[in-house]
Amino acid sequence: MNMTDNAQIIEPLYFLREREIVHYQRFGECLEIVQAIQNGRPSSCCRCRNR
Repeated sequence: MNMTDNAQIIEPLYFLREREIVHYQRFGECLEIVQAIQNGRPSSCCRCRNR
């Protein structure tokens, strides 16, 4: 992104970077849920724990 000032290149790259950050956060949450289940404890972020 530092190599161009072309908006048609930069805008999609910003979008993809933001999307990757969100995916990284969600995978981290999923990992926490799976680890909590494996350890037999409820996860604070698991929405299904009230079922």
